Order: sequence, then structure tokens, then C-alpha cells
Amino acid sequence: MNLWKLQTNPKNWPEPFEFKPERFLTTHKKVDVKGQHFELIPFGSGRRACPGLALGLQMVQFTLASFLHAFEILNPSSTPIDMTESFGLTNTKGTPLKVLIKPLNLWKIHSDPTVWSDPAEFKPERFLTSHKDVDVKGQHFELMPFGSGRRVCPGINLGLQMMLLTLASFLHVFEISTSANY
Repeated sequence: MNLWKLQTNPKNWPEPFEFKPERFLTTHKKVDVKGQHFELIPFGSGRRACPGLALGLQMVQFTLASFLHAFEILNPSSTPIDMTESFGLTNTKGTPLKVLIKPLNLWKIHSDPTVWSDPAEFKPERFLTSHKDVDVKGQHFELMPFGSGRRVCPGINLGLQMMLLTLASFLHVFEISTSANY
């Protein structure tokens, strides 16, 4: 079977040699890559389907999600991105894609004014009212002092216990009262 001819048939795909990923959101949104639609069979179909199909799709989604979670992606110039492609055995971009990749800054996340009102102010009471559901274990991405996901700090439990022990020792030793000036 000539898959290239099948997947570039103008009856199935208007302008088959144009890079148009939006067609999978509009006119061909029911077409999937799992071998049920013969217009697009990147992993084969039937008995000869690729055994790594499920793993491949999961790994692509996981890799993309991890990349988008860990980095901020910017266009280094103000010019629009050139989407022309070169023709060959596989379609590749005619001009290389140039992007600026910056690791996400945790300080920037923790001081986001859209999440925290007055982020530079020390307001511990915010965790008793408006943000009482936020914890420090990396489940809420507004506050990640120990990281999150696979890169969470292995000493998170020890750190939290030491912080509790230090605070209890501090409160046991010192008498805390408000000043007359405040």
C-alpha cells in the first residue's frame, strides 16, 4: 500500500502539501492517528499497526507538557514566524524556527499579582482566608517552595517537620507580644 499517495490525496485533504495543523480542529477534527481513519495512518493500521502507538502518543504528550510547564517560550524578534516548508521525504520548515527558551522563574510565579494581591507584602493571613486551600507540597502551582511533580524536593517531609520543630522551640523559649507602637 502506498501510504504517501493515500495521505496526500486531494480528495481527502484540500491542499495536501500545505502545512495546516488547524485542519484537525475544524474540517478534519474527527480524524485520529490510531488507524481507524485511512486518510491519516502514521502508525499503520490493523494487524500491522505499530505496537508502540499508545506509548508513543503518551510520551509525546508528556514531553510537550513537561516542556511547556518548565519553560517560557518567546519569539526573539518582533517579526512573524515564517511557516513555509520544504518538500522532501518528510515536510520540514523552509527556514529554521528561532525561539528564546527561558526557564520559569519561581520567584516570578510566587509573586504574580494576578494570583496574590500585594505579592511583595508579608501577609501570612492570606493563607487563612482567600488562599486557605494552597499547600506547599507542589499540588497548587501558585506556591511551590519545594518544587513539584517528579522534581519535588526529596527532603520535603524533613523540611516541614524541621520548620514545625523550630517554630515550636521558638515559641517555647521566647515570650511574644505586640509593641505599644503598633
